[in-house]
Amino acid sequence: MDGIRTELRGSASWITLDNPDANALYPGLVASLLDALRAADEHPDVKAVVLTGAGDIFCGGVDATRLSQGDPAEFGAAMVELFKTLPTLGVTVITAVNGDALMSGFSLVCASDIVIAREGARLGTTESSLGAWPMVASVPVLHTLGRHHAFENILTGDPFDAQRARSVS
Repeated sequence: MDGIRTELRGSASWITLDNPDANALYPGLVASLLDALRAADEHPDVKAVVLTGAGDIFCGGVDATRLSQGDPAEFGAAMVELFKTLPTLGVTVITAVNGDALMSGFSLVCASDIVIAREGARLGTTESSLGAWPMVASVPVLHTLGRHHAFENILTGDPFDAQRARSVS
């Protein structure tokens, strides 16, 4: 699968984002992730999905280089499908945040059922610090954190540390 690794460990399907560029999301990886999530959901022995990242970064957002090589509208639609699919799965989605979860990576965290984050990990959207708005990525953040805490992050672009993210979710 493009950009991910999957492994069945007991009754858990481990899905690891594995893109050398900060485990950033791109069209092929998102398609593979959706396929792996759906396969885990349909597997009779799988009770949970554990989503994590390779190396010391969970997910650094979108891979802008690969995004510019395709159709941004199609990629946006795939991201919407991903964020709509996660909460409808019949299995529990546990996100093991092994390092920074930024931009759309934070949205993956917010769309999960259970989150375990490594101390020192930064979690949040950072787009506004770059002069942009996290259009699609803001939906799971607003839904999970509520307006006040979500806008604290979205408007400033300052990510939360793991302790603060836990306290506001």
